[in-house]
Amino acid sequence: MNSLTRLAVSLSLIGLTCSLPITAMATTDAQATAKISKATKQTASFLFVLRADTGVIAKTDGGYTLTLKGMDDKVLYFSDRPVRKAGFITMTQFMNNWAKGKDSFQADPPNAAIVHAALKTNEKGFAEAIVVERINPMESPDGWVFHLKDLQGRISIGDYDGISVFIDSGHLALFHEPVT
Repeated sequence: MNSLTRLAVSLSLIGLTCSLPITAMATTDAQATAKISKATKQTASFLFVLRADTGVIAKTDGGYTLTLKGMDDKVLYFSDRPVRKAGFITMTQFMNNWAKGKDSFQADPPNAAIVHAALKTNEKGFAEAIVVERINPMESPDGWVFHLKDLQGRISIGDYDGISVFIDSGHLALFHEPVT
């Protein structure tokens, strides 16, 4: 196994390891209901994880694009406490809800962290995720394409294997019901 493959596997494991405690703490709807007072209604905020075999970052006139090729059709989602929900939805469900609701991703584009095997490292040798704002998703014959706004000056154009995208707090319409 070459060092690039080992790094890709390590980064994927780190991403999974970071989400495992949250996933392990996820409860069923009935358990979540029991933990939250019946008098209190709360709206859960969700994080989403997209995975693809390859990600292509390209420069455009207006910024950058990310094309995710060989995507896993499942999108992992999980919420913060006290609701603690976790599961999967399809990419189609995720994209169909992109523009729904007053707090949609279309109205307020989400931040995301892009992680791949060839990330640049800082002076301490730690890989640094690429932090972006994701705008205007569209499906193409090559995969899903997202326009990106580089938020920290770390984006590099190229083709990257084993890519994961962690999308920040979302209130997609699919999940926009109060939890009681």
